[in-house]
Amino acid sequence: MADITPATVDLQVSKELYVLFGMQERINKFLWTSEASYSYTLAHLAAADPDADAEIGLGVESRAWDRAASGRRHFEGSTGVFLSSLRENSNHIFGTVLVQYFAAFERYLISRRGAYRRRASEQGPWSPLISGCEHLSADRPYPVPLERLLLADTSRLLRNIVAHGDDVPPNPDDLRIATWKRRVEAVLSTTKWPGDHQAIVRDVAGQVFGRVARSAAKTNLPGIYFFMLYSFTNLSAMALAVEEALFDPASEEAFIVRRQAKYVRRLDLVIQPNESTQ
Repeated sequence: MADITPATVDLQVSKELYVLFGMQERINKFLWTSEASYSYTLAHLAAADPDADAEIGLGVESRAWDRAASGRRHFEGSTGVFLSSLRENSNHIFGTVLVQYFAAFERYLISRRGAYRRRASEQGPWSPLISGCEHLSADRPYPVPLERLLLADTSRLLRNIVAHGDDVPPNPDDLRIATWKRRVEAVLSTTKWPGDHQAIVRDVAGQVFGRVARSAAKTNLPGIYFFMLYSFTNLSAMALAVEEALFDPASEEAFIVRRQAKYVRRLDLVIQPNESTQ
């Protein structure tokens, strides 16, 4: 018998999560319209004279040709230099999007009432998600799964790497990944998060870093592209888990979002087709 379970469902959530997913949609449009624009430009200038001045070769009005106080245009170079730079832009876009979406996720976590508990004296460079969300790990009908939290924490590691201008880990044996695993395990040992910490950390590292290495090896796409995609998925799934742990339809205003059904555990938040919210 065919599976008739819908792939997506509408959920009641807080305003904060609604805002986060709205930001995700805007960042997503920025990403793919930029990527498509690059491809379009490269295709339409494939036969252009690479030695012609870019302003003449492109033949379009642009602020790139405006002159700074020095008298130089913002972009100086030939059409060939312009196209070469354009080919490199995707890598920069992927990293920028990863950083932007993690920032939006952090804003959600801090602004969502009851989501993040961490005293200023405890702030440090490692694993703020683990300790700051520890109170969501148990003693409630829908605790946040440790795997989801650690998948989100890999995005925190990658955000830090990209924001400091470093290259992302090329394979699971990278020293930074080993350091992340060791320090995360050390922090987990001091918390109440349930489960086999070492096994879960190992599995998460394989899911993210191992999978990216395999995907990049099969394509011409850089690892940062896959890290960006997984960050969208993992941070959104973590935010949804936080919402499932906290949202109270009886005392909070409900906003509606549509998400993949496979990530939804709390079915009482699902809006049925004949239901409406105020």
